[in-house]
Amino acid sequence: MRGRMKLYVALLIVAVATVGTGVGLLLTRPHQVKLPDTAPIISTEASYLMGGQDDRLFVYEDGTVIRIWDRNLRISTPGNPPIRTWYTGKLSGTDLEDLKDLVTSKDFADLKDTYSLPPPAQSGGGVRGDLDFTVAVNLAALTKAVQADGFMSSDGGVTYPDMPYPLNQVYARLHAISEKDTREVARQKIAGTS
Repeated sequence: MRGRMKLYVALLIVAVATVGTGVGLLLTRPHQVKLPDTAPIISTEASYLMGGQDDRLFVYEDGTVIRIWDRNLRISTPGNPPIRTWYTGKLSGTDLEDLKDLVTSKDFADLKDTYSLPPPAQSGGGVRGDLDFTVAVNLAALTKAVQADGFMSSDGGVTYPDMPYPLNQVYARLHAISEKDTREVARQKIAGTS
């Protein structure tokens, strides 16, 4: 019972964050970015603490993809201020179906809600990474959120072998979509920052 309550609370937090992010996006998006009228079916956030970056990706039922990449969050200067870059794209029907198959697979459904690498002192040495990654799926077949924190990002975000399968595959697929299937449409200084 306690596990289910924790899951429901996590899903509620993801739902509120997704709705809140959607409202925030509507308030701060440049006029060049058209948001779909429906909620995303897949949304992710990858935060890179040491790199000072947040990377959010939203995939919609019609294949629309919106990426919001915030950079220079950790160390900014007047010549290098925090910047938000907007990207849009469209997945083909086949690519969208393959992605849906991955996130509705039994292996994905069986993932725990959270994964965390232990601090180096608890794991007998080693390095704790700076990546926090969350994926939320909201499809008729599955409503699920999975978070992973403390994973490595030293490979430029291409592979994360330490993440459990298929979370590592979901990350890799969505990272590839954000890099290859979207194009920059707007750039803005992030409000409220120096």
